Amino acid sequence: MKIPLYVIEEILIRLQEFNPETGTLETCERLGSQMIVKTNKGMITVPLLLLNLQLNNPVTLREKDIELLASQFIKERGVERRPAID
Repeated sequence: MKIPLYVIEEILIRLQEFNPETGTLETCERLGSQMIVKTNKGMITVPLLLLNLQLNNPVTLREKDIELLASQFIKERGVERRPAID
């Protein structure tokens, strides 16, 4: 089953209630029963089950599940650049 991009955007909006560092959607890729979602601030793996709930009946997606998912967000670390040594 294909998941429309707007469903992933909706999940990210809900995640931001618990983790404002989530960011906005850049790319996503399905991997088995999960969706790897890359944002402008990091990444998160979202089970397709949760995405299907958001698509078909969002009120059944429990707040505690969203909160748990938000805690699993992996913030992208900045790349530290050091000056070249001559």
